[in-house]
Amino acid sequence: MDNQQMNNQVEEQLQAQANAQQQQNYNVQQPQQGYAQQGYAQQPQETYMPQPSSFLGLAIFTTLCCCLPFGIVAIIKGNSVSSLYASKQYNAALAASNEAKNWCIYGIVAYFVIGAILSLIGLIGGVGALSFLPFSDILESVIGG
Repeated sequence: MDNQQMNNQVEEQLQAQANAQQQQNYNVQQPQQGYAQQGYAQQPQETYMPQPSSFLGLAIFTTLCCCLPFGIVAIIKGNSVSSLYASKQYNAALAASNEAKNWCIYGIVAYFVIGAILSLIGLIGGVGALSFLPFSDILESVIGG
């Protein structure tokens, strides 16, 4: 290839790039006549993400009625949801929302598990306490002990 052919190829490539750029600019939708706003640059539109739930109501219920440590963690995670959302950290806000929900669930489940264990201990202790009653021999024959 001589120098002239290389120059022609480079010019053709540059012309093709310029044509592609013009085609791109042409494909951009032009505002309709009468509605055009002169002098304003079009801002890119952001995608709107709804704010995830903070589960603060459930977290407060868990704190007051079920399990204090798990509820406190749920409240802290729930409070961080709105601040993360405001700073446009959508994935982090969603993760904090899920963590708050999980801590609430853990607290409620812990309440029932601990309640069941304490009920069993009370039941076992209650049956053992019956042996000290004056009519324990009658209860033993009824219970079968």
